[in-house]
Amino acid sequence: MSIISFRGCDFFAGKYNKIEAALLMGEDRYDWNNHTVVSKFVKSGATCFDIGANIGVYTVVMANIVGPDGAVHSFEPVTHIRQKLQANLKINNQKCVRINDFALGEQESVMEMLQVKQGQYRGGTSTFIPNETISKMGIDKFEKVPVQLTTLDIYVKKNNITEINFIKIDVEGFEWNVLDGGKEIIRKSGPTILMEYDPVRHEGDSEKFRNFFNQEGYSVFEFAAFGDELVISPFRFKGCPTGRNILCIKY
Repeated sequence: MSIISFRGCDFFAGKYNKIEAALLMGEDRYDWNNHTVVSKFVKSGATCFDIGANIGVYTVVMANIVGPDGAVHSFEPVTHIRQKLQANLKINNQKCVRINDFALGEQESVMEMLQVKQGQYRGGTSTFIPNETISKMGIDKFEKVPVQLTTLDIYVKKNNITEINFIKIDVEGFEWNVLDGGKEIIRKSGPTILMEYDPVRHEGDSEKFRNFFNQEGYSVFEFAAFGDELVISPFRFKGCPTGRNILCIKY
C-alpha cells in the first residue's frame, strides 16, 4: 500500500483496487475529464454532495477546494468501501465532510443491495439494480445487504441545508431515483450536477431525464478535457449509444 498525491490531496493506493491502481499510474489516469469539471465548477465555500462516494476521491478533492467555510456530504453504504473513504479523509485532515452510511433514493425505505465483497478489484460495482457488470464478475462476488434509504429532499431538511452548489452522482443505474427524491432542493438551488448516464441501465428512462432537466431549466452537456481546458457540447438523451458522464448546468 502506498500514499499517492492526486489533485493536491493524499490517498492510500494499492494495485488490487481499480481506482487505487489508476491513482498509482498517474494523475491523468483517473477520471481526468470529471475532475476537470470539479476544478472548474466547485468553489471555495460551496456545499457539495458526493452520492456514491466509493473510496472518497471526489469527496476529498472537493473538500480540499471548498475549504473550512464549505461542506461536503458524502454517501457510501458499503462498509468496507466506506472505511477506505474514512481513511483517505483522515490523512488529509479535512473537517468539512459528513460521511453517511445510507443511500439516497426516491423515498424512505429499506432495499436489498448487491454489495461487492471485500477484496474485489472492481470495488465500485455495488448496486440496487442488477446489471451487466454483475453478470461479468459473477454473482458470487457480491452479497445481498439491506440498506437504509432516504431522499435528498428529506436529508437537506433534516440537516437545515438551504442550498446545494454541486452534486456528483455515480450510483450504478440508480441515478433517476436519486434525482426523483431531490426535486425540491434541485428546483430551489439549481446545483451543477455531474452524473453518470447509461442508456442500457436507464433503459426507458431517457424521457424522464430529458423532461426533468428541461422543466428545471437545465442545459445538459457531454464534455472532454484537453489539459485544463474543458470542451462541452449539447447532450441528447435520445439515441445516446453508450454510457458516459454528463454535465447539467442551470442557466
